Amino acid sequence: MKRLFTCFILIAIFALALAGCGRSQSENLPTRGAWHGHTYVSEYFGLQFTLPESWVMFTDTERAIITGTPPVSWDIFEDIEAEIEVHDMRAADFITGDDVLIRIQAFAPDLAEDMDYVGYLQSMSSMLQFMGIGARNFQMGAVPRQIGEYQWHYMTYLIFDDALQMILVNIQGRFVRTIVATAQNGSASNLDNILNNFSAIDSAFAGETGTPFPGTSTPGTAAFGTWDGNVYTNPSINLTFNMPEWYRAYTTLELANDMEIPIRMMETGTIGTELWEEAFFIGGDIDVMFAYDETTYSSVGLSVRRMPNGMRTFPLHGYLERHINQEAQMWASIGFDIEMEFAQTTTRIGAHEWYSGRVIVSFESLTFMAERFVTIVDGYVWSLVVVADNVEELGKILGMF
Repeated sequence: MKRLFTCFILIAIFALALAGCGRSQSENLPTRGAWHGHTYVSEYFGLQFTLPESWVMFTDTERAIITGTPPVSWDIFEDIEAEIEVHDMRAADFITGDDVLIRIQAFAPDLAEDMDYVGYLQSMSSMLQFMGIGARNFQMGAVPRQIGEYQWHYMTYLIFDDALQMILVNIQGRFVRTIVATAQNGSASNLDNILNNFSAIDSAFAGETGTPFPGTSTPGTAAFGTWDGNVYTNPSINLTFNMPEWYRAYTTLELANDMEIPIRMMETGTIGTELWEEAFFIGGDIDVMFAYDETTYSSVGLSVRRMPNGMRTFPLHGYLERHINQEAQMWASIGFDIEMEFAQTTTRIGAHEWYSGRVIVSFESLTFMAERFVTIVDGYVWSLVVVADNVEELGKILGMF
């Protein structure tokens, strides 16, 4: 989750960093930007941002879950004494974790008399060094950067494991407009590529309303599935699993406890809005079934995630590779030898074709494999993970579907 939340590490410190900075001038109250398909347009910021192919947009609710603060009414900016920060847009690369945040901060007039860009950015660099995120290598931009209609003063620095972050600032009276962009691989060229998705507002969007609250693109329904004795059935993907007698299935309570979510959210038959919001906080995937062999600890697990908001085409191969790499790194970090393999063809399981990749784990005489299968059905991404001692055992387990 660290990659997804990188931008928001800064949120708690902006108010402290800006205290004592400001200049008063005629009011131009902030207004919300809006999504026009895959393009965010903000007249107040004087720009638009077009989502790249593998990027997703975040709803107000999702941003509130990350920050731990509820969405606020934009009428708050009419209060001249209000000191508030509001996030208007956030988007991220679903695979790499690169992200962009657009926010507005308001200050009371007495705090906005001596505002200047240098003081703002210097204050923030000082605060960042005390945040425990490894902030370092601060560099002020020599000249402002043109993005859309306005020029933006900026600062770059590294955080965490060499992620490169840039803060761009434009000050208008008692309001501070901020763009935060993060390249997780620390590449300046990658950061430039992210910012190149910003541009001046296209005339085609002039006078168009758009929507400030992008909704889910998921048209279907995802079910938890049901057990009838040793037979598990999930109608959402037309899948049946005939569990052997020597296997044990997790109860709904055990699944809920593993994910640390309230049991009441999992007793509805289908996955509702509240649970999807909770799932966003824990990483996006909801476990709907898990069973394991009590003698060998071979296991089967089924999970589902909602198609991210605004995504043109879900990067199924990238999603699979990310999970396989994460699992491989986990085993390698505790001293196991690992190999990774990706299937060149799909595997038919139940009524659907699944892409797959596996991690082979070995340590001295111990060897086992974990194979992940992924598919998309009615706008939901399903993952089936099978753990077995060898290829023959893996084949037997798949034959139970």
